[in-house]
Amino acid sequence: MKQHQARYIVCCLALSARSGAPMEVTERAMASYLDRLDRALAQTVWCDGVATAWWKRADGTITNAWPGTVREFEHAIADSDPDESFASVASTARAPAIGNL
Repeated sequence: MKQHQARYIVCCLALSARSGAPMEVTERAMASYLDRLDRALAQTVWCDGVATAWWKRADGTITNAWPGTVREFEHAIADSDPDESFASVASTARAPAIGNL
């Protein structure tokens, strides 16, 4: 899964470089992701009725980042459209270039 996450991050950095501005996830994209995540997690053992655990906050929110397989994750990020998921943000401070880290 890490290789798919890393590849996605590199794509996001390229999108940011092309736009000349930092990027952030849109509210719509985050809401859509959390909705899909909650529906998927509701069908797993993670929501087994345990009041609190390392994977669950006191309010019942499950903190698992991905309930599916690596292949499902790969398809999910491959199907996402960066233009719909990210927006440029105005910033007075710029992050250092990768080569300068």
